Amino acid sequence: SLSTSLNTLAGIVFGDLAKPFIPIKWTNNQNNLCIKAIVVISGLIITAGMFILDKSTGGFQLFTTFTSLTSGFIVFVFAFGLFWRKSNSKATLAGAIVGVITTVWIGIGNQIATETGQIEYLPKIVSIEGCPNNLSQTLG
Repeated sequence: SLSTSLNTLAGIVFGDLAKPFIPIKWTNNQNNLCIKAIVVISGLIITAGMFILDKSTGGFQLFTTFTSLTSGFIVFVFAFGLFWRKSNSKATLAGAIVGVITTVWIGIGNQIATETGQIEYLPKIVSIEGCPNNLSQTLG
């Protein structure tokens, strides 16, 4: 859900970025306030992004490209550690970099092909014109 994603994002940003790089002694109230602020700010950014993506045709494709970039990286690292017991950090990093480069290459190629008209994403039909059933008829 959206709340789960926002809370996870806030916890990661706070734990990995804010807490180590801001050298103060954090109290519980400061922790809670900072995490809540991160949730609100990221929620506003995501909501604004939704309105931007709604107006653009290639924005959703760009979003799915970036999502596949991160998802492919996570799946690779998990599967590599799961199936190869003697895996080490150098091999994992090298494989992850190759995977990210490959995904970026495919994504950029897809974006270029979409912009030049080689690939066309057709919008879904939302009209009921020509539909054999009368959907506006009431039962009564």
